[in-house]
Amino acid sequence: MSEEEWEGRLEGLFSGSVPKRDPSPSAQSAAVRPGETRTSSGAPSLEGVTVSPDHGATHPDLLNLILAASLGGEAVAVIALVVVLYRNTPREIRGAQTFFAAAAFVVMSLFLLFVQWQLAKRLFSVERLVRRRNVQLNKAVTVVQGYQKELGRATQAVRDEQARLDLCAQVGRLAAGGLPPEEFARQAAEQIQGRFEPCFVSVFALDRDGKGAALLSTAGSASRAALARLDGVAVADSVLLRECVNRGGPYIVEDLAASSQAGESLARDPLLVAQTGSVISVPVTAGGRAVGGITVHCQASSSLGEKDASLLMLVADLAAPSLAGAHPGESP
Repeated sequence: MSEEEWEGRLEGLFSGSVPKRDPSPSAQSAAVRPGETRTSSGAPSLEGVTVSPDHGATHPDLLNLILAASLGGEAVAVIALVVVLYRNTPREIRGAQTFFAAAAFVVMSLFLLFVQWQLAKRLFSVERLVRRRNVQLNKAVTVVQGYQKELGRATQAVRDEQARLDLCAQVGRLAAGGLPPEEFARQAAEQIQGRFEPCFVSVFALDRDGKGAALLSTAGSASRAALARLDGVAVADSVLLRECVNRGGPYIVEDLAASSQAGESLARDPLLVAQTGSVISVPVTAGGRAVGGITVHCQASSSLGEKDASLLMLVADLAAPSLAGAHPGESP
């Protein structure tokens, strides 16, 4: 077969047209194949010849299948592509080359599918590993945050205990310094006010029979002039002094506005400073009797509690020797 005939057949394969033939008798006679019959005029006989009605009509499908196979790599598209290629290939060029080309294409496509599958497996494995690591990391972060909170609480507890020790040490040094009761009360009130700031602190001394109280010193925002009338207050007239002396321990009102203890008697207490939210009063005892009292007022509610009361009791025990020498109402 000549080169022109090969080009014509290939052009007809992809264009859907019938290949051109040389109309000369010599060319037609030369193109007679074994077993082919011709008419008297030299034209090929069509006896026993069948023409495929879909020859040349499947080339658009062929191109679509090529595109689908190259883009998606699906095995079904590859197999269908091979079938279409085989059906649309002229008999003259069907042979070993076509078979090996199609087989190579199928093998390459299957290889690419295998590679994609392996990559997908690796990707999913990495994704699962990353998720597990993220979960473990979140758990570790939660544990670390819990430790940080515990460390913060422990640090605050250490700071509070250090402040308690510092206050007790300061009051102990003042008590050991042999200061007069008034000077001791003034410096002790300043030390207590620095520990519970912002607050108002007052220190009282009781007479020998424990019925009268005198204000020795104050520290804080309230002025001494506001409590000047307390120089001769009776213990029975003050709920704060009466309750702590009778109990022999602290008297606490954490929320003065909401507490049931905040009755009319406490509201009219001469020792109660204006705008007080919470208050503590503790007795100062020496030799088995009350010799004084300490009160701490805070504007905010629930600012004072049991821990503060226990600290004030320690301070009161340290201040007892100094306040025992004060005798209100007696001439020197």
